[in-house]
Amino acid sequence: MWILGISRGRNGAVALLQDGRVVCAIQAERLTRLKGQVLSLDGDADVVTRCVRYCLEAAKIDYENLSAVAICTARHIPSFAHDRINALVGGFVPVGAPILSAPKHLSHAEYALHYSSLDPGLVLIADGGGSYEDDRADLTLRETVHPGARLLVGAHGREVVSAYIFDGASLELVYRFAHPFGDSPVAEPNVNGVPLMQSIGHLWKWVSWYCGGDAEKVMALAAHGDASVHAALGFARLETDGRLSVRYDLLNDTFQDPNVAGRDISGEAHYADLAAAVQDRTSRLLTGLLAQVKKRHSFNTLYYGGSASLNIPATEEIRRSGLFGTVHMNGSGGDNGAAIGAAQAAHHKLAGRRVGAAIAECYGRTYQDEEIEFALTAAGCASRRVDDEQLGIETARLIAEGAVVGWFQGASEFGPRALGNRSILANPTDPHVKYVLDLIIKRRERYRPYAASVLAERCAEYFDLHGPSPVMARIGGVRNPARLPAITHVDRSARIHTVARLDNTRFHNLIRCFGDLSGVPILLNTSFNLAGEPAVETPVDAVRCFVESGLRNLIIGNHIAERPIST
Repeated sequence: MWILGISRGRNGAVALLQDGRVVCAIQAERLTRLKGQVLSLDGDADVVTRCVRYCLEAAKIDYENLSAVAICTARHIPSFAHDRINALVGGFVPVGAPILSAPKHLSHAEYALHYSSLDPGLVLIADGGGSYEDDRADLTLRETVHPGARLLVGAHGREVVSAYIFDGASLELVYRFAHPFGDSPVAEPNVNGVPLMQSIGHLWKWVSWYCGGDAEKVMALAAHGDASVHAALGFARLETDGRLSVRYDLLNDTFQDPNVAGRDISGEAHYADLAAAVQDRTSRLLTGLLAQVKKRHSFNTLYYGGSASLNIPATEEIRRSGLFGTVHMNGSGGDNGAAIGAAQAAHHKLAGRRVGAAIAECYGRTYQDEEIEFALTAAGCASRRVDDEQLGIETARLIAEGAVVGWFQGASEFGPRALGNRSILANPTDPHVKYVLDLIIKRRERYRPYAASVLAERCAEYFDLHGPSPVMARIGGVRNPARLPAITHVDRSARIHTVARLDNTRFHNLIRCFGDLSGVPILLNTSFNLAGEPAVETPVDAVRCFVESGLRNLIIGNHIAERPIST
């Protein structure tokens, strides 16, 4: 059974499942080269078609093989006739294949469950805003509501936090807060004209606007600040009945110097202290909410999804809280992962069962050597081809000698993290390499850290981290910061990517070779892209990024390209 999943909205994506297992998935931004590319499913059939054909070609099937199409949407879409779907996806879907629509939080929940052994547990989904309550009856994939569910839901509300219980077979909704509800305030629009809801995601939308960046930047900035400076400011709280309350009026009255120009605010305590306060309050809101739900539904396992799950410091606080012995989450908890989740919801409805899987994120297509050679030749890049063994040895030597390199291998990553297939790599022991990356290559703010990819079997030697981090969704203390200056954040922590040999043999071998030369089996790892762009997808993207950036070398497939002296 082949099911096509489509996620409508920002960071739109398309995924293809066979019998409940992900075969291919792609974010639209990787093909259009527009970061955060929206799939509206209205007037963008060309983009949707590109994504769909990308997946079908990777799987070596055609439209006629599809058993169903599942669409995750925050807003209701009219019932799609097959002719409209055919125009959207660029081909003829079989007449007997159902076209299904799924609410956003259910899609996130199914995504979170998939990457596990499907043990009983509690499922938490938190984001900026999901599906609208007055559209829910028109969606074809619906949730089962537990008889004792606490539903803080108004007729025109929009889901912002949902909790489910999973008994190993059935998934039931036990809690939801949808804003607006009751006397919850409807916030005034911010300066960009975007109405803000009582949600964790929209709190972060506000602070990101104020600090002149995005949530990723604010998380990094928070480590430079002091949360206690604004500890008495009651700008966000969890009510005893489970409602979230965010005082945007109080935030706007207190903070009146927004970084609308987006300048580098490194070293400015005003913004760092605010970021730290929001990060601290977010962690408290989430752990408090989980404690409330667990009092009514006690489980030792948590499945966590939605865009809030991408907040790594808050996720670590949940892990440290002692509320759960096991926390399951994969790397695409945001809107792109809802394409997989919607398809999983459709598979469960049609097949009557769920399929568990190991954590994975590299769902893109693999490019052939001929495509790589064409891209290099077209750009006038001289290269030499080496065998697999020499590839690791020579790349490790280049990095040990101070080179910052582009590394393009295998299938692209689906989520926001570079996991060793579309990466820029450097020596983590070099105290100067962060300056090179910030000022020349990545061109980004000085307060932002870089991640560490470490051999999984040696992680404990260098980091205080309990458990693996295969999708770079964990942070841990650095045991010897002086030895790893390029990846150590101001709070002596690092975002960690543990690399197991069976997960990524080629990348594991490279790190091992670098460890043999340097004594440290770790590489600085950041996404392979230019500032303001998504990670590279194709060999042509990779070569263009190499030519236009300050990278010294490009390692693409088995080819090693070196920057010409003249450039």
